This record gives sequence, structure tokens and C-alpha cells, in this order.
Amino acid sequence: MESMILLQFLSSLCLITSAHDKDINTAGSTVLKNSSALAIRNKTLQNNYTALIGNNVAVLKNS
Repeated sequence: MESMILLQFLSSLCLITSAHDKDINTAGSTVLKNSSALAIRNKTLQNNYTALIGNNVAVLKNS
């Protein structure tokens, strides 16, 4: 959650800076790419967590 808030804050700064330089489309693309990368990382973490739960269940069954 904190990383999402930080990303939104940085995105705002990026848009403000780009508006000053008249290059808002580039900033928007950068924000979109960063959001996509963050979503992919979150999905990977969810998959790793699910795998960890599966491994723990397997260990419990073998005990």
C-alpha cells in the first residue's frame, strides 16, 4: 500500500514537471509503465505467497 501511495506521489510530481516542459504525454506513458510494473510485481508476490502456503501445507501433511 505504501508503495502505491509513493508511486502516486511520484506520478504527480512527474506530471507537474512535464506540464512545465510541455511534455505531458511522455510523463503519462511513464506513469502507466510504472503502474504496470508495480501490478506485475504485486501479482508475482501473490503467486509466491500462494506457493509458500502450498509448501507449508505439504510439510504439515508429511509431519
